[in-house]
Amino acid sequence: INQVAVAEAMLLGTSLGLSPSLLASVINNSTGRCWPSAVNNPVPGALPGQSPPCERDFKGGFAAKLMLKDMNLALNAADSVSVLLPLGNSSVKVYEDVTKDDDLAGRDFSVVFRHLQKLQQGKE
Repeated sequence: INQVAVAEAMLLGTSLGLSPSLLASVINNSTGRCWPSAVNNPVPGALPGQSPPCERDFKGGFAAKLMLKDMNLALNAADSVSVLLPLGNSSVKVYEDVTKDDDLAGRDFSVVFRHLQKLQQGKE
């Protein structure tokens, strides 16, 4: 869920003209700081001096298809005790779309940023 939120925030900010490193710095020095923004940021150049998977074309890391599997396990567990997870369900739908692309499915789950970029480019 956090990785999707960070990907959306970074896409919006960079689309508005902010540099990835400035935007990541603002997020990471505020209440938006989280592991996906500070360690696994999905935008090349956002974390100078660090090497998140986006700096390696999203190779290595935890595969998007495995993230989808784990998210579905969480939804099944929630279902078994009648707990609603609306953000979890929304994020699963996003990763289902990501993993329909065989090239993205095996890449680090931060590749959701690239998926969102493709959706944006298709909209323009």
